Amino acid sequence: SEYIAEVLIERLSPYLEEGATIPIRTYNLVVSPGFAFLVAYPTNPKQMDALIQDFQQHLFAEIPEIAVYVAQEPMIRFRSSDAEQIELNVHGDDLARTFEIAQSIQGAIIDTGISEGVRISHAAATAAPVFSVLPKGSADRAFGFSQLELASVVGAYSGGLYAGEYQDGLDTYDIYLRGPRWQNQQEFGQLQVFTPSGETVNLETLAGIRETRGPSNILRVDGLSTVRLLISPPEDQALGAVVRSLRELIATRFSSEFTEANMSASFQGSADEFEQAMFRIGIVVVLALLGLGFALTLTFGSFTSAFKILLTLPIAIFGGAFSLWAFNFVAPVSLDILTIMGFIIAAGLVLNNAILIIAE
Repeated sequence: SEYIAEVLIERLSPYLEEGATIPIRTYNLVVSPGFAFLVAYPTNPKQMDALIQDFQQHLFAEIPEIAVYVAQEPMIRFRSSDAEQIELNVHGDDLARTFEIAQSIQGAIIDTGISEGVRISHAAATAAPVFSVLPKGSADRAFGFSQLELASVVGAYSGGLYAGEYQDGLDTYDIYLRGPRWQNQQEFGQLQVFTPSGETVNLETLAGIRETRGPSNILRVDGLSTVRLLISPPEDQALGAVVRSLRELIATRFSSEFTEANMSASFQGSADEFEQAMFRIGIVVVLALLGLGFALTLTFGSFTSAFKILLTLPIAIFGGAFSLWAFNFVAPVSLDILTIMGFIIAAGLVLNNAILIIAE
């Protein structure tokens, strides 16, 4: 923990300088055995996404045996419908390929201007260094090392090998066997191992060591490996318009990649809530029209009169759609839930006038 604190304090120093690319006003760092907590306050709040990405790529880079979660969190939490965030889930069998395509989608979203606030969630973006240790056949033949014994050695040189517990009165202490500290793959491979044959050899003599980078944890949605993109819609655009733009982007530019890799995409968060609300509004409107038509038929005793009244609805909808189209030349207006509610209110007024005319 002392080593991690020293490294982080040293790496955070450039962010506090005046000429920093992404400056921060101050930060709070808490480090304890097995856990560290860092809160940084950017000088320019609009650089929050850039700061998160920079922390993921540089601040925590090449620190062994850690898993990092970097995200924006509010100091005070309020449940509010104004806090809209679109969650675009990219599902696939090959997590590495899924993450690659998700990165391409992230870049395309920024390039096309659909949204500047887009980042990949920590479930996939936290590319922590991982060492793959594969035992060599010669370890057993030449040195008498079984795979289980070699796994114990690797455990002692990495996270620690559980060796038992110590009882001190009412207190119990776990005992872990830990090897010397190392910083990179080369130092890890040079660690000394005493073999059953009596020889002392390097760890890389007994096993092949390969460094890879992978997610600190795997997100699954409906049982599928998932990479999630967190997208903040622009303030001047409606949520529905942004969702439609994202669907068009995926369909036009990534349909072939999705087909080849057997992948799919889905929306959650505000986008999912929006689509569900639109679907429910559609059902309610259809049921309301059927009920209204039945009530008008009973009131006027004629299906023809009820049909004439309902015939005013398409005219009203056409007029409203034309008004929206014309108003877009002055200021951008999208078809969102509030706009649909306005259509419903306008339709009610038109129906009321038609009922009065037929009744007279």
